This record gives sequence, C-alpha cells and structure tokens, in this order.
Amino acid sequence: AADSVERPWSLRVDRLCAAHDIALNDRRLHSTLAVRAWLGEPAPELVDIPSGMLRAGPNTLDIRLRCVLHGGLSMPALAPQADLESGYLKHLILTQDLPLGLNLGSMAFAAFVILLWCYRRQEIATGLFGVLYLLVSIRNCSYFFTGDLGLPATLSSWLYLCAHVGSAALLGWFALAILTLGLFSVLVSGVHDFVWIRLLGRVDHSYWMPWTVPLTLPGFSMMLMTRVVRAFDEYEQINLTLEQKVQERTRELAAANAAKSHFLAAASHDLRQPVSAIGLITDLLHERLSDPSLRGLTDRLTRAVVSMESLLKGLLDLSRLDAGAVEVHPQHVPLQPLLDSIAAHETESARHKGLALRVRPTPATAWTDPILLEQILRNRVGNAVRHTERGGILVGIRPRGRHVLIQVWDTGAGISAADQARIFEEFVQLNNPGRERRRGLGLGLAIVKRAAQLMGSPLMVRSQVGRGSCFGVLVPTSTLPPETAEPPSDALHSPAGLHAPWIDRKVLLIEDDQPCATPSPICCGAGAGG
Repeated sequence: AADSVERPWSLRVDRLCAAHDIALNDRRLHSTLAVRAWLGEPAPELVDIPSGMLRAGPNTLDIRLRCVLHGGLSMPALAPQADLESGYLKHLILTQDLPLGLNLGSMAFAAFVILLWCYRRQEIATGLFGVLYLLVSIRNCSYFFTGDLGLPATLSSWLYLCAHVGSAALLGWFALAILTLGLFSVLVSGVHDFVWIRLLGRVDHSYWMPWTVPLTLPGFSMMLMTRVVRAFDEYEQINLTLEQKVQERTRELAAANAAKSHFLAAASHDLRQPVSAIGLITDLLHERLSDPSLRGLTDRLTRAVVSMESLLKGLLDLSRLDAGAVEVHPQHVPLQPLLDSIAAHETESARHKGLALRVRPTPATAWTDPILLEQILRNRVGNAVRHTERGGILVGIRPRGRHVLIQVWDTGAGISAADQARIFEEFVQLNNPGRERRRGLGLGLAIVKRAAQLMGSPLMVRSQVGRGSCFGVLVPTSTLPPETAEPPSDALHSPAGLHAPWIDRKVLLIEDDQPCATPSPICCGAGAGG
C-alpha cells in the first residue's frame, strides 16, 4: 500500500562486512568501501531508508562487500523501522557490546596477573596465564573493531598470525603447567570457531571464544584466591611458630642475663674484700719502705689495685641494677647541697686540668631518690672533667613545668649523632682505642642509663662535634620549700663539713673471715671493704 511505503523503513543485516556498499533501486543507500577495514568479523548493521527511496511493487537491493579476514552476509531484512529497531539493539548488545566489555575486563585482569608475576617470578603458571589471556583478549576485542587503523593489509595479517601462533603456544605451555576446566573450554571454543566458521562457512554462527575467555576467569580467580589464602595461612602459621620461638629464646636470654647478673653481683662482691685488703696492705707496705725504687713499685701496685676496685665497683653496680636488687626511695632532695657536694669532689681534678667548674645556685627541690640521682650527676660531671681539655663545665637547672631539668654542659670534643646511642652501652669508649684506664672503663653511662630508667627520669643528650656536649636528666619537683626539705640520705658522705661528727670516734668491725681471727689493722681494713 502507498501509505505503508511512506512510513520510515530500515534495512537490517545481522552479519555484514565492515567494507560494503548498499544500493536500493539503483540509488546508493550506504557505502564504506572507501575505508580500509580492520580485521574485524562481520557485524550487524541497521541502515535507515530515506523517504522516497522505497517504492510500491518490486524493489532492487544491491549489496557489494570487501571482506579482509573472512566474508559473510546474513539474509537482509527490510521492514518498518519500529519493527526492526528493538530486535537489532538486543542483537547488537548480545553479539557486540557484551563480549567486547567482557574481553576488556579480561585484559585488565590479565594485566593485574602479569604485574603479580613480575613481583613473584616463581609463579610461572600465573605469568603464563596472564600473558595468554592478555593476548587472546586483545585479539577478541579486535574482532569487534571495524574502523581504519591505517595499517597495511599485509601487516594486519601478520599481526593476526602472530597472535594466533602465540596464543596457541601459550595455551599448550599453560596446559603443561596446570590443567583446568576453563582451559579445556577455551580449547573447545577454538576448535568450534575454526570448524563451524572457517571450514563449514556458517556465516550466521557466532564465535564462542569471546565468551569463553572471560567466563573462564572466575575459575582461575578461585584457584588464585585459594593459593593466596593458603599462602596467608602458611605465613600466619610460620609467624605463630616464629613468635613462639622468639618467646622461648627471649625467656632463655632473660634467664641467662639474670644468671649473668647474679654471677657478676656475687663475684664482684666476693672479690671486693680481698682487693680492698690488697689495697690496704699495699698502703702499709708503701709507708714502711724507704727504698725509692721499691716505692715506685708500690705506686704502680696501688694504681693497679685502684683500677681493679673501680672495675669491680662498676660491675657490682651494673649487675645490681640489672638484677633488680636496687629499690627506689624517693624523698624531698634540695638540689643545691647535692650539686655543691659533687662540685667539691671534682673541683681539684678540674683545677689540675685548668678547667673552670661552675654550679649555678638554685633553690629547687626534687622528689627523687638521692642516691641514684647523685650517682647519675657525679658520673656526668666526672665524665665532663675527664673528657674536656680546655674551657669549662657548667652545671645548671632549668624549670620544666612540674619537673626540673638538671644539665651538665662541657666544652669537650663532642659526640657525633651516630655515637650518641652507643655511649650508653657497656664498655663503649669513644676515642680510646687503647683502652687507657685513666679515661674510664666504659661502664659509667651504662649505669647512668639503668639508674635513670629505674627512677623514671628521661635522659637527654645534645652534642656537637668540636663544640661540646650537654647531658640532662629530668626529675619531678618537690612541693616542700627548700628550708623544710629533708637532706639527702648520703649527706654524711658530703665534703661540706659533715664529716665532723665522725672525728675522734671509734668504729667496731665484726669480721667472720678466718684469716682475721687475730686482730690486726690489716684484717680490720680488709673487713671494712667487705
């Protein structure tokens, strides 16, 4: 009828080569012959027919094709546009858009697998799978691309040949590494596509490969996830076993360290008594000798005994701190008398080296253990005097909120940043490769560190090579005014005139050592060292 002819009509071809020319009633309707087509498979096409081209009665449809990869033309359908459009869109999505999207996703997943293989080169099967799926996915995507890439036909054919040969080789290689149901389905799809489309020429038959390649990814993903989960389980088991071994070794090391500390404490304590006796005997011998050459020998013997006593004292203090035998007894400690006592003890050594030792006056009172605090400060001031060749030492206090920072400044050689942590280790002495005893034994700062940790007082170190160092210890302040604060428990040992109550006093020593059965000054002196 004439009215049906005037309605919008369309031409639908489900499989049509990309390069084609369509004419209706000797009038060109659509042409792409001027464009060099990429090696894509025949795709669906819906061509609108302009008004007036379709006439009542017989109509002549002329379709010319130029197929590069393989030919194919399905039966054309000529009908009103409304009758063809919905079916065409469904067919386009099902045969073009959906497989293309799936293969693009396969390419992304394959790139991820290849990246995983780059980080774990031992996963050979994973690497083969990634390369295979990337190559096959790129080839599948090219089926749905019908544009012009500007490549010569010969080069395009060689690219396809390389893709087919490479995918076949990788498929066989991957089959030798691991055989799965997904791999078998890809193999079946390849055989199907070759037989049905290439050999039998079934133009209307669709490729299976663009579907099976993406659909095999879940199977491989499950396999890969299983291997990852198994690896994590093994890692956690190894980590748990390692933690148990570490705990066992830690307990063994703690027990060995405790045994070492107890041994050092016992040995040092037992050795101090005979060493003290040797020192007293050496002093008595030195007083009774008149020969100058023999006096020189006794001087050397005295220095050796003093060095041995210093070493034993350091070992005993260190082992007692490590063994937890030292208890903290905090009390109100006025800091000025404590600093004056330490300065008086080190003033002669500083004056002998031409150094100025100054203590800034302070009314501050600390809440801390006086014995441990004095041990820390005495060591720091003594070290500053020992390692400073010119300039001086300054001891001062800075308020820090509810704490006070006691600092010891010197103008010595300084300590590099790399060595500032090492100096608190046992027997570490910088710039003393010859281990000269006059420069210390390397135990002082180790004792200082342990004493500060026991008190809960942080140590602070600042130093610049060639300029000097500053050591500080942070202690809490006391709420009592200085005049009502209790004196340190070791105040009787200060040189500030507090020795006077012991003058003209007799001290009775009870000794259980068998050699001292007969009272003598030497035996009493030995007992004093015990």
